[in-house]
Amino acid sequence: SNQTVEEGASANFEGSFAASGSHTYSYHWNFGDGSEEDSSLTTSHTYADDGSYTVNLTVTDEEGNFGNDTLLVTVNNAIPVVNAGSDLEVTAGDLVSVSGTFSDPGWLDTHTAEWNFGEGTVEAGSVSEENESPDSTGTVSGKFSYFDAGSYTVVLKVSDDDGGIGQDQATVIVRPIAATVNLDPDTLNLGSGGNWVTAYIELPAGYSVSGIDIGNVLLNGVVPAVSDSKYGFVTNENEYLKDLDRDGIPERMFKFNREEIESILKAGDQVTVTFTGKVEYNNGISSGMASFEGSDIIKVIQKDSKKDKTK
Repeated sequence: SNQTVEEGASANFEGSFAASGSHTYSYHWNFGDGSEEDSSLTTSHTYADDGSYTVNLTVTDEEGNFGNDTLLVTVNNAIPVVNAGSDLEVTAGDLVSVSGTFSDPGWLDTHTAEWNFGEGTVEAGSVSEENESPDSTGTVSGKFSYFDAGSYTVVLKVSDDDGGIGQDQATVIVRPIAATVNLDPDTLNLGSGGNWVTAYIELPAGYSVSGIDIGNVLLNGVVPAVSDSKYGFVTNENEYLKDLDRDGIPERMFKFNREEIESILKAGDQVTVTFTGKVEYNNGISSGMASFEGSDIIKVIQKDSKKDKTK
């Protein structure tokens, strides 16, 4: 009977014939894809590529008399099986190398690939493959730089030359650059007056605090850093870049409106204050504003006005 199989799967054949007299017979199969075989009435064959193939069975006796018959095998394309690789955890601004694999039972197929990095960027993947029985196998590589902290779903899509598409996904967690923060004062007395609260932010070696965008610096995600020009006395980098802890890495000074900070903090023995922002960074391949984050623990107290009046 005619058959339908998928490329890479075995097509099984079982022929028959009727003849008069007593003879010895030989059996020849032509599978329609360039492959032939002298065997028995029962055999099998695996097709490397999709298509329609005419299979011919010829039965010949010892005197050279022969008969033959044909059937049609329809071979459907198989979809590549894709593995997008391991989940990754990286730091904002890092150049990320991704690597996936694929296999395809159609070992005569050729393949292209693309990476969707989960933040709107889609790029062609670099494909290296081997096309040998019993399947086509390959690797797909790519590089990308994430500058914004967050969780991204990365999708690897592999297409064969017959339109079959397989895909898989992995997760990339992008951590912010770890900043060290020193908030001044260490104790915040709510309602005691004053214009500013000062914070000194230090980034790890390899990052320059001079490249911090002050317009993106937030305290607890709410209170913005005040522009240098607004508090008047800063005229050059030497006045807001200080190596206070003498570790050879400068801190950058930032000012925050005291009233705005007091409006979001409550009194407590230990209060964690978090700072986030962006710093210009070049990883050697691409550049952008990379996320950073750091925190400090301070004591927040509430001034007792009644007790003050009795003193």
